[in-house]
Amino acid sequence: MVLAEKNINYGKLINDMDNLALILAEVVSAIICFILVRFMMKPYQYMGESRYIGLPLGFAFLGMSYIFMGLALYFESFLFVEELKWLQLFTQAYAFAFLVVTYYFSKKAFDHSRLRWRIAFAGLIFAAIVSYLVGHLMQASRHL
Repeated sequence: MVLAEKNINYGKLINDMDNLALILAEVVSAIICFILVRFMMKPYQYMGESRYIGLPLGFAFLGMSYIFMGLALYFESFLFVEELKWLQLFTQAYAFAFLVVTYYFSKKAFDHSRLRWRIAFAGLIFAAIVSYLVGHLMQASRHL
């Protein structure tokens, strides 16, 4: 019986060490993303063109997604972990969407693509708000 208890404790210790390594990786990733946000603000400030605002926004969303995943790993036994995981997926998807749209429009002549950039940027923000509200309503309906 004592041997079985030791196996359970070793299993829990290994699981805790795995979580600690994953949490550390998420924290380091978030820090790197927020450092990139600082550096990505420079093209926007220097050029003054709105098409470059997607770079800091994309990396900020990506950093937030790493924070949400780290919190989900740290608080793995609480009720709100599922919401944190959904927030992580949500913010990571929109981070990459902002980065893709920004890089796509950065190679185009800005005079011709200004309207398309504004439509794409507004569409991303609108889709982010709508998908968050739909996800939140779906979570609320499950608890009823």
